[in-house]
Parts: sequence; C-alpha cells; structure tokens
Amino acid sequence: MIQKAISHLLRLGGNVVIVLLLAGLFLTVELYLHWIGRIDGILWRKDDVGYILAFFLFLRMLAAPPRLYLILLLLMQLLQLSEIIYFQFAGTYFGPADLALASRQYKDFWGALGEVVTFSLVPALIILLTTAAMLVLHQRSAALRLRMGNRTGYGLLIFWILVPLIHAVTEDNSMRFDPDPNKTAFRNGVNAFSYYLVWDLLRADADVGKVYPDYSLTLLADESRPVPLNLVIIMGESITHTHMGLYGYPRDTTPVLSAIAKAGGLIFRPGISSGVSTHVSIPMFYNLQYEPNNRTHIASGRTNLYRLAKSKGYQTAFLSSQEMFAIASQVSSGAVDIWKEWGHLENRPEQFDGKLIAELQALAFDWSRPFMLSLNPRAGHIPYARYTPAELVHFGKGLSKDEYDRYMQGSYDDAMRYFDRVVGEILAVVRQRTSNPTVVIITSDHGQRLGESGGYGHNTLEFGSARVPFIYLGLNTPPAVDALVRQLACPVTHYDVGRFIASLLGYQVKSPSEADGEYFLNGVDLSGRGGYRRYTRMEAGQHFCLGSARLGSE
Repeated sequence: MIQKAISHLLRLGGNVVIVLLLAGLFLTVELYLHWIGRIDGILWRKDDVGYILAFFLFLRMLAAPPRLYLILLLLMQLLQLSEIIYFQFAGTYFGPADLALASRQYKDFWGALGEVVTFSLVPALIILLTTAAMLVLHQRSAALRLRMGNRTGYGLLIFWILVPLIHAVTEDNSMRFDPDPNKTAFRNGVNAFSYYLVWDLLRADADVGKVYPDYSLTLLADESRPVPLNLVIIMGESITHTHMGLYGYPRDTTPVLSAIAKAGGLIFRPGISSGVSTHVSIPMFYNLQYEPNNRTHIASGRTNLYRLAKSKGYQTAFLSSQEMFAIASQVSSGAVDIWKEWGHLENRPEQFDGKLIAELQALAFDWSRPFMLSLNPRAGHIPYARYTPAELVHFGKGLSKDEYDRYMQGSYDDAMRYFDRVVGEILAVVRQRTSNPTVVIITSDHGQRLGESGGYGHNTLEFGSARVPFIYLGLNTPPAVDALVRQLACPVTHYDVGRFIASLLGYQVKSPSEADGEYFLNGVDLSGRGGYRRYTRMEAGQHFCLGSARLGSE
C-alpha cells in the first residue's frame, strides 16, 4: 500500500517536472526576445502562465496520438508567433478590435504582411526548435504519463479550450481581453480571438462596436504657432474639480495651484471626462475618441497623440504610479519610448507618489529636445487614506468610519491636497530640466462622487463620476498659444483637450460623427457594452462655468 502510494507520488512529481519543462520550452521564444530587448518587460501573471501549464498537464492525462499533440501545439505557437510578429512591427500586441479592423480592411492587412516577414524568421526558427524538443520530451516520458483515460483527458482538454470563450461571454468588461504587455504573447492571442469570435462574429450587436467613418487628420499650415512645444500631461486619478480650492471649494485643498493662479499663471475651467472608469477614459483621451462605442478607432492608432508626437520627432514617455494593464497597448500604440508603471516603480525606496517623482527625476530624456510626457499619480484613488502620507492627514484627522460622510470627504480632501503637492513637485522638476516653451495640462481620468448623489466612487454613468479639472499652465509659452486655450468652450471635454493638444502638434483632428453641441459620456466598457450617455454642455453643468472669469480662466 505504502509502496503504491510512493509510486503514485513519484509519477505525479515526474509529470510536474516535465510539465514545467514543456511550458519553459514553449515560452523560450518570448524569454529570448525579452532578453535581447525586442519585446516589453515580462511581468507575467500567475493565471496567465497557469493557463499554459494546465494545457501540458491535461495533455499528460490524455493518451492521444502524437499527431493530435503536434496539431494542438502548432496552433498554440501560431497564435504566439502572430502576436510576437505584430508586437515587433507595431510595438503592441493585437486585440479583438484589431481583428475587427483587419476584417474590414483586409487589403491593407495582407499588404502589410510583406513588411513583417523579416520579423518572423528568428522567432519562427526558435519555435520550430522548441517544438521538436517538446515532442521528444513528451514522447520519451510517455511511460510516466498520468493514465486517467481518454474520456477524462479529452474532457479536460475541451474544458481548457472553452474557458476563454466562456469568459468572453460572461465577462462584463472587454478590457480583460484587450492587448496587455504583462501577459504572454500566446495569452494575448487567445484573448483576442476568443472575444472577437464571441462578440464580433457570433453575437454581433449593431450598437456595440458600431462601424464609424475614419477620422480626418489634417496637417495645419498655420506657421504662427511655435512648434515644437514641450507637452506635459498630468493625468490625475479620480480628481474632481468640485473639491479643489482652486475652483472655489471652501477647503484649501490646492495651495500650490492656487498660489500659481494668484500670480496669474493658470488658465482653468471645469472639465468632463470621456468615460467614468480609467480603462475607458484614458484610451479615449489619448486617441481623441468622440464616440463611446467605436471599438476600432483606437486599434487604428490614426489620431493617437503619442503617434502624432513621434511624427514630429518628439521624445515620449508615460510614467504611472498605478498598474495600467491593457491600457498600455491602447495608449502607447508603439510610440512611447519610455513606459513605466507600478510594476517598474514599486521597488523604489520612496513612498506613495514619491516613487513617481523619483522616476521623473531619473528620466533618460535629452531635455533640450522636444518631448511629450505624461504622469499619472495615484493620489485620489479610493480608499483615499491608503495613498496619502500620514503626515499630510489634516481634514480627515481624528475622523472614524462611524462618521462615514465626514470621514470619506475628509480623507478625499487630504488626498486632493497631496495630489496638489505632487503636481508642485512635478512642475519643479520640469522647470529645473528645461527652459524651452512647455505646455502643462492637468486633468484626470474621471471624477469622483462624494456623497452628492448618495454614493461614493465612480463607474456610474452620471456626471458626478465625470467632473474633472482642466488646468493649463504655459511655461515660457508665447501669447498665441495661451490665446488658443481661451477659445475652448466650458465645460472642457476630454475630446476638446485632445484636439487642443493635437493642434499644438500641428494637426487638426475631426470625427465625421461629430454633432454640434453634443458629446458622449462612456460607461465602463470601451465597446459600449457598459452603456453611454449623450449630453450637451448645458446638461453637463455649464453653471459651473459661470464664475470662470473670476476663477482665472480669462
């Protein structure tokens, strides 16, 4: 009995070792390309690698013919190779929206294949060699396989295939399937095809992922605008203008910004975000997306701000104190030279958003050349007190959660004051590094409800989740540029801000779908599945703008 148990344990242990070796061989091509700097840093998630391990483990339970094993393995590695090639060509993995775009623009897709042949040779050779090694290892260890019968083995394998499809049906957030540099190339490919199969082919909805005309992108001929200008975008997290002292809030939550405004250095107005969640609003902001359910616009990259900046020879960077997940691919479009998020910053010795400031100070830019730089502090994220240094607690000091409304608003106001300090530190570094004309824009991914409508947080399709600041600071900028800002209507939408930035880069962007005076607030899903709201500026709270002249926006 004991001997039999020991035999089973040895067999199980042997299979675990073999499964680890098989998975390692399967991922060799990605490890190699990362090592030579051809794909992004690898921060693979446990469930991501676990999905690959599950395949090899289930296969060890299946007494299948070698031909079936070879077919399945080649299909997996074809997915892996296609994502690798796309990444090396475009600087990002492809996702469901890219497949939808390719299905409509298939001539362009096939035409581009000739450009990627050179990218495929080395990865393809590595895959062929590792496939051969995996087949040999699998066959040589056949005597060790777990013999659970074909029915069990095939059942587990079918389950493994169906998991991403079931996930695509049940998941209410399409972001989970968008390209993510922190996932393996293989998992990105599985996610892309699963979501595309379910939502674009099997469950096509006329209003979800609707097809819109391409945006127009026109090179401005107006030479009176000084180009190039440095561009600094401070994209706050859950920052609402309704709790900023700068905008008349009774608590002094913005001493730094208020002091700059008093000296006459700011132009600011209330703003409205594109969406009510980070993974929707940030991609829409950086891609100048007007419609809420235009899935393929971001995939096209046509009006991506970073791409426009690169076309003008700008250095580019995006620094964040948060995990960006799939947002990275949607924002960068292969045009961000330096992308750093929480996984790259967390080991720095500084605390909270001090890590972001330290990363900015170490940024490898030639500060004498034009650049586009985005910074995404975490201060303002719920729970607010968690991301605020204890020594800065003031408004929430001594409050307990028993006094919930006072506690939440006090701790948020402390977070707002910390955000204001972080902004001041960012401005100090920028001023120290360059004296060239620099435009600084401060806004937020979305707003924050603070009890006004009986709740807190965001992700609700209401303006309380979308009220953000729009703050402009010109450092050594000519009056002609400052005059452009004053032409922006109030409240300023994310789409307005994006078009303004594009104009500073020398481009005019316009969506053929634009309707005069009408805008959209997107829900929690880029595809439109999370709902959206059509509104006018008046509905968005134009009354907030009545005191704009007094507040320094003129």
